[in-house]
Amino acid sequence: MTLNGMTAFSLGGSAPLKSAEELEAALRQIGATRYHNLHPFHRLLHGGKLNKGQVQAWALNRYYYQSGGIGSKIMTAISAPKAASSAG
Repeated sequence: MTLNGMTAFSLGGSAPLKSAEELEAALRQIGATRYHNLHPFHRLLHGGKLNKGQVQAWALNRYYYQSGGIGSKIMTAISAPKAASSAG
């Protein structure tokens, strides 16, 4: 299965990854450039630049997602057909 040109052993338009070590290196590179602590919102939050309402909205969103809100329901719905089809 491919998704926008990506497979389990390739990343976008780059050359296919040939080993676990290449995959790990590619993922570490992505993490170094796209990790959440580099996101502008994260920097504003931890830099004390957000107002009370913005922090409250962030906290509510995190709570809802981590407590089994829509985020986990979507992930369950996505993975449920796979689990059901591989059981037979």
